[in-house]
Amino acid sequence: MKVALAAALVAILTGVGTQAAQNGQIGFSRYRFTNSPLREEIWIANPDGTGLKQLTQAPPNFLDSRPDWAPNGSRLVFTRCAPGTASE
Repeated sequence: MKVALAAALVAILTGVGTQAAQNGQIGFSRYRFTNSPLREEIWIANPDGTGLKQLTQAPPNFLDSRPDWAPNGSRLVFTRCAPGTASE
């Protein structure tokens, strides 16, 4: 229950798109509005919000979303959507 509450808090505070939890860390997508154009990138953090680390640096107008941990927890996979393409 505490982990779910902390994950929700991290999502609210960071403007998160999607998220996935594994190995005590939360993987999530986050929009970057500075230095236009729009970008969405993948980050990880501990459930309490510490250890924030950016994993991807999306090119302009690209969206990195839907992070999900591999079954063994060794990798975080995600979807990259290029400009002009639709994601389901």
